[in-house]
Amino acid sequence: MPRLSGFGMIDLQDFDFLTGAPAFELIRKLIQGKRQVSLIPELDPRSASSNQLSKSLSRLAFRDQLIQEETGEQSLYLAWLFVEGKLINGQLMRAPLILKPVGLERIDSQWKLNSSEPWRWNPAFLLAWRHATKQRLPDNFSDEQLENLPADPTEFRTALNQIVQSNFSIQVQSNLFEDRIQTFPNSQIQVDQNQYQEGKLTLKPYAVLGPFAQKGSFLFSDYEELNAEGQDMSLEDLFSAHFEAPENRPFPREDAMFPIFPLDASQENVFLKVRQGKSMVVEGPPGTGKSQLISNLVSDFIARGKKVLVVSQKRAALDVVFERMAKVGFGQFLALVHDFQGDRNLLFEKIKKQIESIEAYQEQNRGIDAIHLEREISRNSRSIARLSDKLEDFRQALFDNSIAGMPIKAMYLHADLEKPALKSSSLLKLNQEQAKTFEQDFKIYARYQERFEPSFWNERKSFAQVQAADFPRISQAIWEVEGFRKQLFELDSSGLAKKEVSTELQIQNQLQKFHRAYNSLQQLSSEKLDSHLILEKEQVKKLRKQQLFLIEEKKQLAQLKFELKADPQAYQVELEVLLSKSQSFFGKLWVNLNQSKYPLVFGLLKGNELKLGPSILRDIQEELQIRIQLQEEKQAIPQSLAIPFSEDAELDIHRLNLALDWINAWQELGDWHSLLNPTNDLFRQLEIWMEVLEKGCASWTFWKTWLSESQIQSLLEQGLSSCIPENELNWNVVYTELVAFDRFLLGWDNQSLGLELWQEFSKESIANKVQVFWNGWFLAWIAELERRFPVLAEAGSLKMESELEELRKSILEKRSLSQYMALLRLREQMSQHLEYNRLGNRVTYRELLHQVSKKRQRWAIRKLVQELGEEVFKLLPCWLASPETVSALFPLRNQFDLVIFDEASQCPVELGLPAMLRGKQVVIAGDNKQLRPSDFYQVKWESEEDGLEFEAESLLELAGNFFQSARLKGHYRSADPALIHFSNTHFYEGQLETLPDYATIQAGKTSFSWEKVEGIWENQVNQVEADAVLTRVRQIQKDSSEDSIGIVTGNYFQMELIRERLWKEGLGQAGIKVRNIENVQGDEFDQVILSLGYAPNREGKLVTNFGLLSKSGAENRLNVAISRARKQLHLISSIDPEDFRSGQLQNPGLSLLRSYLIWVQKQSKQRAVPAPEVEAEKFEIDWSLKKKLMESDSTYSSHIPSAVMDLLRADPSGDQVAILTDDQRFYNSPTAKAALAYHPILLEEKGWKWKMVWSRGGSMKA
Repeated sequence: MPRLSGFGMIDLQDFDFLTGAPAFELIRKLIQGKRQVSLIPELDPRSASSNQLSKSLSRLAFRDQLIQEETGEQSLYLAWLFVEGKLINGQLMRAPLILKPVGLERIDSQWKLNSSEPWRWNPAFLLAWRHATKQRLPDNFSDEQLENLPADPTEFRTALNQIVQSNFSIQVQSNLFEDRIQTFPNSQIQVDQNQYQEGKLTLKPYAVLGPFAQKGSFLFSDYEELNAEGQDMSLEDLFSAHFEAPENRPFPREDAMFPIFPLDASQENVFLKVRQGKSMVVEGPPGTGKSQLISNLVSDFIARGKKVLVVSQKRAALDVVFERMAKVGFGQFLALVHDFQGDRNLLFEKIKKQIESIEAYQEQNRGIDAIHLEREISRNSRSIARLSDKLEDFRQALFDNSIAGMPIKAMYLHADLEKPALKSSSLLKLNQEQAKTFEQDFKIYARYQERFEPSFWNERKSFAQVQAADFPRISQAIWEVEGFRKQLFELDSSGLAKKEVSTELQIQNQLQKFHRAYNSLQQLSSEKLDSHLILEKEQVKKLRKQQLFLIEEKKQLAQLKFELKADPQAYQVELEVLLSKSQSFFGKLWVNLNQSKYPLVFGLLKGNELKLGPSILRDIQEELQIRIQLQEEKQAIPQSLAIPFSEDAELDIHRLNLALDWINAWQELGDWHSLLNPTNDLFRQLEIWMEVLEKGCASWTFWKTWLSESQIQSLLEQGLSSCIPENELNWNVVYTELVAFDRFLLGWDNQSLGLELWQEFSKESIANKVQVFWNGWFLAWIAELERRFPVLAEAGSLKMESELEELRKSILEKRSLSQYMALLRLREQMSQHLEYNRLGNRVTYRELLHQVSKKRQRWAIRKLVQELGEEVFKLLPCWLASPETVSALFPLRNQFDLVIFDEASQCPVELGLPAMLRGKQVVIAGDNKQLRPSDFYQVKWESEEDGLEFEAESLLELAGNFFQSARLKGHYRSADPALIHFSNTHFYEGQLETLPDYATIQAGKTSFSWEKVEGIWENQVNQVEADAVLTRVRQIQKDSSEDSIGIVTGNYFQMELIRERLWKEGLGQAGIKVRNIENVQGDEFDQVILSLGYAPNREGKLVTNFGLLSKSGAENRLNVAISRARKQLHLISSIDPEDFRSGQLQNPGLSLLRSYLIWVQKQSKQRAVPAPEVEAEKFEIDWSLKKKLMESDSTYSSHIPSAVMDLLRADPSGDQVAILTDDQRFYNSPTAKAALAYHPILLEEKGWKWKMVWSRGGSMKA
């Protein structure tokens, strides 16, 4: 240091004789071990110098308080004996040799200097010396040497001189032993450069009271070690080597996770990924539960025997995590070290207490039903895992559009069981896009059908292959049919013929009948038979009987063996005689002698080469009887006049056949009889009809090329004018349309389905038919998808309702049990594998207990960790410290399983990197929209080199380029979402999910107050606003005495002013914190008073530059300042939004400030927070159940106060009920469990009633 001015330090020589004694008396008392030394009065009316020094002490005390609150570090020291000169490497040196930790306190209007810690070597000097000389100090060189120095000031200096001479090349002058302090020089670097020689150092008796940061020295040691190891690798390689996670590591089992605090979906996402071994960057906007997530990671890791290091340069961040865990019993397992020297005694005491508690822990564990606890954890975990998987399967199936092209959720909202629906197996062959295409095709088809179905062209031959050149042929065919019809009409005006020849088959059949009749008639004529007589009814009967008899006669005669030459009766006469004679011997002789008398019989025997005998004669007699009987029957049959029986039976049969053929042919003509006259040249009549029919039959082949049978039939029956009313000139237009229609049909794959729809719902309009189709499609796919995924059908069922209740209950039970389980595991780990000697004395922890119990020559924490680290980490598996403290405590190796950084947006890269490398896995948490690294008391190394490691402003920014990132979304700080709405809108794209307390919403009161005062900006403070702040503080304490209060100012000086006012009013220790916008991050209060202080000057002109609010990063500073309140924010301002000049509004920070002032002004008058917008990305708006509910019932409202619900509805009692649906909220949630369990749990915790409505039950009618 070339001088003290500008460094916020006080030369101890300034106290010389202000209280009647030399300044050295202060040193003397501290060497003698005095714990409290009086300095000067707070106010001395006799001494301006004393009063000026008192102000300096006040600023120094306040600064020390801020540093301790900000970092937890002991920063205020009394520095004595300065090494002055130039090191061997040319580095200028004016640095304290020894330091004594002290504190300032006002007691009874007197400034006191407190000190209970021993003198220490200045580690910054030691580091500089070692770096310059390249020499290591002896192992026995430590602060313990100073602890053992005599209490007598002279002896103290003598012994100190011996140590210095033994270890350093420093010239010690005689004035060291004079009981006085030398005034600190007021020099310049250039002057010092010229007056000192390299390698020449002198010990000077300067003494300085001020902040001397110590922890940073160990960071340099870390970097020296890294350089010594030759770390030439890039950050990418360095991080990959340290933090690369194993690939494809599965998610941990539910029963192997021990988060002890609630997790929302975004926190759980990070938690699971970290448990998979991934290093993560966590963006945590204000109030999103970073500390809660960190606490859950800590509890989970240490419960599984892992070591965790939580790092933050913000004391508040570490305190929040520690206090949160201490409240649930984990405090004794956590080591919170803000100051690596100042906190040693407390840490050692905690270690000692842990060791002494081992037996009590063992007894406690034995007293707990550990088996029951394990069983309950396992039961709840199985339930959570099973139901979470099931609900995830449900959600996947609900929104899956890969099967049908549309999710079943959308189908539920469109389907209606009470409306007509097409039922066809073909529906499942269509996905949504194909169904849409079918709809368009069907509309085309339907329009054509409406045009042509009632027309002649409905039942046509396809025109798909018809060319324009074919149009004349089609017309020709039509005209030919019309000509044929007219010809028929000329022959038959009754229309009978048209009916009989309306198809090709009919005309062919009729032509065949006419040909048969004509041929039959010709044969009759050749036999000269009377065709007309034959057709008479009586004659037809006789002819049929005659024919039947002759056929039967012929059949029986064919079966006889004997052929007769005469009438059977003549044979019968001879046979009677012969039969009687043949019975005796003499009779036979007689017959043989008289053969001539019986010529017929003997001629028959001879002809058949038979001999006379009784059996032969009987055979002949039987046949004779058959012939006689046939003769009798023939005579009895009535004979036709047209063909009577003749002697020639064969001729009779032939003629009868011709007659009957004619009869049959005539009868086949059927109705044609009315057109034929059998008595009037029937031949000519038949010939005329045959000519007409043959012509039609011949033309039919041509006609059917272009016309269908039904069209030909229609033309024949109805005529051309009735079938085709259009003018012939328009026929080509019709043909063209038909070509287009049929070509469309040819390419339409779903023609059969379209025809099915058209025919089944023929009476419906096209629009209704389309609705019928879609309703059928929806219902068909719903049935199919529910068949494939049965869980879908459970939506809204009692079963699912019961399972959701079981899931919520299991989550809550596991949360409470995890706390006890984790503590049980920690106690087990402490007392596992204890070793005892043969005398029964415990050896484990014995040496550690000895070291932490010593009163003198205690080890440093670092040495304790190095020597006995395994036991230390068993007792304290989680450590919380700043980056510099980490370097001071732990060796540079990956000693921890997990390193967690909080508030990393404020951590410079060079501070955080060494701490990161002490872990195997790292989580970097922070918010790039909040404060960036800044430290009034440190200088950041600037570099012109390129690369992420040189250009990244914060550790969070750097890590974001190398590790997977996730953002926390649930905001829990603000009881009223209005308090975070401005930040959410302007910084976080509305992605923060907020949920107000139900009581807050019901009250309807605003959470903002606006107070305009006529302040004046003078000397960088605003006295009027400070007065208004005090008035507001008193009012808050009166109305809400239990609420914490935070006062946020725009600059350091306004903060000091308000702090002084509070102190003078006796409110300094009343739980009120005063912060400026640069150091309020990490704090939160029930009520915040925002007093930026900026105001017009005494001339009424707003000329201030608004300090940090107009500099780079101003927007982030404003974001931090306005997001600290839990319940209310009170803005006290000396300016109105309209007071800003247009030039000022070009500055983005001031423009945003003006917008915020406008917001608060409006909200202070009436609470009016817009409903959160729900992302509709990847979610069709017409799939919205919310939309259908609101359309069907006006009691539903979309003006919701939070995105964790979908709608609001008033119940009969008037209470607002949160409605949860399976819409976008369910779709966008990271997990189904989040939407169906976490959101309801959160609603209940915030006092809300809620109800679940499903698309399946809420729209599709059962």
